[in-house]
Amino acid sequence: MRSIRRIRGNESGQAVVEFAIVLPLMLAILCGMLDFSWLYLNTCRVRFAAYEGSRCAAMYAGIYSPGELESAVAGTVELNLPDNVTDVSVSVAGNGDCITVTAGCGIPTLTFAAAAAYGRTYTASCSYTAFCGGGNTGQ
Repeated sequence: MRSIRRIRGNESGQAVVEFAIVLPLMLAILCGMLDFSWLYLNTCRVRFAAYEGSRCAAMYAGIYSPGELESAVAGTVELNLPDNVTDVSVSVAGNGDCITVTAGCGIPTLTFAAAAAYGRTYTASCSYTAFCGGGNTGQ
C-alpha cells in the first residue's frame, strides 16, 4: 500500500508529458492562422487588382481597340498583383456598355496547414463588372 502512494504522489514528469501532448495542436493552430491570413491578404490583393482592371477598362473602352484594351487591362491587373503569385490570368468580356474583368492567380501556401486543405497553391479569382456609359465622349 505504501509503494502505491509513493508512485501516485510522484508527478515530476507530468508537465513535460502534457506539453508534449499539447505542442503539436498549438503549432497546427498557429500555422493555420498564419497561412489563412496570408491567403486572405493575397485574395484581397487579387480582388483589388480585378477592380483596378475593370476601372481601367471602363476609362479606356471608347479609346482603345479590343486588343489594346485587353493588353492595357492585363498590365494594370499584373501591376496590382503581389509579386509571389503564379499563373496570372486576365480576361475581358462585354458589350459596349458593360465590361467584366476577371483576374485569377495561384498563391503559394506557407505551411502544411493550408497545403493540407488547398494543396501547395491556392487559386484566387475575382470578377468585376464596370459600366462604361456608352464609351468615352472625349470630354
